[in-house]
Amino acid sequence: NTIGVKICLECLKLITEDCTDSDFNAKISTVRRNDILLGFNEVTHQILPPLFELLSNQYGDLHNAKNTLIQMNQYLASSGRTTAQMTPEEKAQYQLQLDKRDAAGTILADVLGTIEKFCQSMPLDWMFKVENGVDFVAALLHLLQEDVAKIQVLSVACLQQLAIRKLDQDQ
Repeated sequence: NTIGVKICLECLKLITEDCTDSDFNAKISTVRRNDILLGFNEVTHQILPPLFELLSNQYGDLHNAKNTLIQMNQYLASSGRTTAQMTPEEKAQYQLQLDKRDAAGTILADVLGTIEKFCQSMPLDWMFKVENGVDFVAALLHLLQEDVAKIQVLSVACLQQLAIRKLDQDQ
């Protein structure tokens, strides 16, 4: 399932890039590019909510794993032990939480890579429009506090793209 998600995110990112980035758009004829962009705009309600749900779910998984790791470290500290002194069972559980945290962080980073292309190239209301609990800007601002898998940096990149485009539009 993770591989399918990564493939889908990469395809969305590449299609957006190929249709909107002048360095890449020579690969597709102008008519075809316009058709694809019109099609994207027609199905935003089928693309953005699942993308936001994936972002939310992965953030939840990341947050839960981080909290579990904190609790495990607190338990060890309360008993005067360190991670180096864990039992084999504790080490296995600890590693499982590290793996969960890292997997969720990697998928979050992939989602943010796709969102950055949308922020850079697609209509601004894709990201600014708040509908049915889908608020990408609020989510990006919230993710600024995450230090796993460069999520902070990727969130800033998305917000920067939106700010640049919004300022250009307002001038």
